[in-house]
Order: sequence, then C-alpha cells, then structure tokens
Amino acid sequence: MDGSTDPQSEWQPSRKDHIGGGILMVRRWPIYILLDCSESTSPESREQITSAFSILLSRLKSDPYALELVYLSVISFGSNARIELPLTGLVDFERPELAKLGTGRVLGEALALVTDTAKEE
Repeated sequence: MDGSTDPQSEWQPSRKDHIGGGILMVRRWPIYILLDCSESTSPESREQITSAFSILLSRLKSDPYALELVYLSVISFGSNARIELPLTGLVDFERPELAKLGTGRVLGEALALVTDTAKEE
C-alpha cells in the first residue's frame, strides 16, 4: 500500500433520510466558506479572495471524489452576516456575486450562522 488513504473509506454521513422504512445514508463533505465583504476590505484583498476562490473551485472540480461528495455554502459578513448560497453540490455550484455589506465585521455572527446552518442541514 502506498500510504495514501481512500476518502471513501473514511466518510461519515452528514444526514439521514428515512425512505420507505429504511434509512438512506447521504455521503457528503460540507464546506462552509466565510467571506469578509465589509467596506473596509481593500480592492486588492477582494481580488485575492476572488482569485483564491477560483483556484479552490478549479481544484475541487478536477477531483472525481470531490465532484461526488463536496457540497459548498458561501456565507458573507460585514455589518451583518448572510447566506449567499446554501449548501450546494459541487457539480451545481456557481460562485455568487458578492456585494459590500457595510462597515464593521461581525465574524462571531457569521460563525454562529455557520453553526446553526450546519445543524439544520
């Protein structure tokens, strides 16, 4: 064995759906991306965020395991936190356009939103 691990051998189901008396295990790896969209974010930082996001998506979409298992959600924050895109399969994922969300940074509110959202999904 080459020492690498097979991602499918270590998966943990994130949701159980009851179907016809049985249980369907849904395999997915949820990834919640928090983006600072406050007005204090410089244009250079916004460009870096956009570039990093594009690289992340490109790499994930080139991985067959990721295409099958990864689900992405985008949460932005500034003066408030909001879900820009709910948990979406990588195959159907399209990067949302992000607007500036006022002054201030409510990172704690954004983290609470991730926690609450993850519990529901």
